Amino acid sequence: MGFGFQASSQRKSGQSQQAAMEYNAKLSEQQKEMIRIEGELTQYKFNRAKVALHSTQQALYSKSGVLLQGSPMEVMAQSTSDAIMDSMIANYNTKSGMIRAQADADYKRWLGKVYSTTANTEANATMATGALNTVAKGVSLLSRFGGTNKSTIPTWQASGINLLE
Repeated sequence: MGFGFQASSQRKSGQSQQAAMEYNAKLSEQQKEMIRIEGELTQYKFNRAKVALHSTQQALYSKSGVLLQGSPMEVMAQSTSDAIMDSMIANYNTKSGMIRAQADADYKRWLGKVYSTTANTEANATMATGALNTVAKGVSLLSRFGGTNKSTIPTWQASGINLLE
């Protein structure tokens, strides 16, 4: 009955692989959360830098006596536009990083289920093969020692298996 131990080992192996993939999926989800927090901090820094730049430009133009119209105003508008674009790019990078991390977690969970299902299928095949081999050995022993008449021992002709040969 060693096939029973082998099947049990196969199932446990699949369960272990699934547990490992679940652990890795949780790590990916933690990474997603870290990306989100980093993105929020980046947005905060961009907003502070944008305000600081605008204030500095305005103070320097005012100090120099330049009126805030025409070219100076265009420079300030372009600086603000650039800061907004940088913020949007950072936001996009944050969201795409979070999506990648979640997709990685989902893939690892799926892979863990595949490992478990595969191991269970292999274990079932091991049990079926072991059971058939045990039956075949029993029939062989019976026929070898004359304990039964060959005509009364059923053969599995439908599946192409003849246990007496």
